[in-house]
This record gives sequence, structure tokens and C-alpha cells, in this order.
Amino acid sequence: MNPIIYITRGQIPDDVEVRRREWFQRRHATDLVGIGFYSARGYRSQTVPQNCNVYELPDAALLSSDLYMQTRKADTFSPTIMKAFTYLSASIYTQVSVVDSSGVPVARAPTIRGPVLAMLAFDTDEPGESVAEWFMRDVVEPHRGQAGIRTCRLLEQRDAHPLFPPKEPRWCAIAEWAVDPGPGADRLAALANGDSIVMCTARFQTAAKWCALVREDVFEA
Repeated sequence: MNPIIYITRGQIPDDVEVRRREWFQRRHATDLVGIGFYSARGYRSQTVPQNCNVYELPDAALLSSDLYMQTRKADTFSPTIMKAFTYLSASIYTQVSVVDSSGVPVARAPTIRGPVLAMLAFDTDEPGESVAEWFMRDVVEPHRGQAGIRTCRLLEQRDAHPLFPPKEPRWCAIAEWAVDPGPGADRLAALANGDSIVMCTARFQTAAKWCALVREDVFEA
């Protein structure tokens, strides 16, 4: 089974961001990987909300475990960071589909290694089968064989976070880039205003990685 993708988003004052990054690198990421997370990555976007953390974990149940709750309680600096956010969301995503750079679906999802993610979060009234077809046709095909693309992923929220009500759209399409995509990111941005699938809401964002901790015993190189 492919890892669950856990994404948190938030906006924080610049003067707190410096301390948050040090905390994330020195304490937070290490703690989470230590209790069973497969990876912990920090990203920064030019658009609000700018902070985007992406985690890979074995299942959503880990976020309800006693070990996770104990780890949160032991991190005495975490409440300071949480209070500084003016926006905070936490979403648990199932990887519905993962394709490689040539557009071929992979059974075992590789870890997210790319330094840049282009993400399109959206809601739609279309059934899951239609969304999957749209993903292959309008997301995968335009990225197939493009220089710098690593993977394309379709994510769906099927589980709720035990502590935070959902704020983000149900679906998220991700194009993972090995290089800065530049205008290439527009392929996803254009879909936010397209009519190939009826979107109730849509938000496009690109984010650059600044920190990563990955369990290499879990993922193949």
C-alpha cells in the first residue's frame, strides 16, 4: 500500500519563520520520523499560505496513536509555533494514482524527492472515476516526457485529521519537478480555470523545498 500523504499549510510572521525553520529541522522532523513517519519535508510558496509541510506515513491511524500524542505533548515549543499561525490546515490524502515521468502508472509510489511541487487543490461534484480519467488525460498527458518532471500524483482526502477539521479541497493533483518548472507549472495553473472537469473550487500553488528528512530504509533509491 502506498504511503499516506499528510499536508499542512499555514501562514506565519517572518520574524517567527526563522525560529520555526530551526525547530522543524532540529526537533519536529526528527521527532516524527522517529515515531514512524516515512518522511518530513518543508516547502515555501510565494503565495499565501506560504508554509507547506509534506509528510509521508504508513497510515492515518498513526496521527491518532498514543505515541504521536505523547510526542506532540513533549514538544514544548510546538504550541508557540501553532499560536503564531494566522491560517492552519492539516489534510490527510490517499494516493489514488501515481505515474512516473513517462506517464506510466507505478504500483509502488516513490518518495517525493523533487525540489519543487506544483499543486492544484480542488473540489468537484464529479465522481471519482471521472476525476481519475481527467487526471490521466489533462494532467498526466501534458507532463508526459517533459524535461524535469519526476512524477504526477492524484490525491484524495478519505480520512479526517483527529485534531483539525478539514479546510482544504477534497482533491489535489501534484506535479513533482526535479528542476524549477518555470512556465511549465502553468500546465496545472490553467486547469484551475478550465472546463475539462467541473470544479467547485480550485487553488493553484507552487512550493520550493527547503528541508527534507527521509527514511531511506522505506523507499527505493
